[in-house]
Amino acid sequence: MKIQLFAAVVIMVALSSCQTKTKVVEEMSYSERKALAGVITRRCVEQGYTEKSPEFVPCIKAETEGETARRRRARLHSELMAIATQRVTCVKISGVMRCN
Repeated sequence: MKIQLFAAVVIMVALSSCQTKTKVVEEMSYSERKALAGVITRRCVEQGYTEKSPEFVPCIKAETEGETARRRRARLHSELMAIATQRVTCVKISGVMRCN
């Protein structure tokens, strides 16, 4: 139990720079996905790629994968924070420790 709690705290600290209220892509509406696609396209354009350049599609793919990973890390972080902040009460009954 202590090792699991310690591992959860270590993970939370490592992920503390992530945003916590970010939706994962799978939960986004069509309009939210469309807006995100625009943001990702702008990132690639700001890096100097045009839609006609051969690097444009790989840039879109890399930015999309990165954004998806960031959003999943943020979700994991928020879920771990919810678990870590839960109050646990343990009681010893007939020599057996029971926690809720």
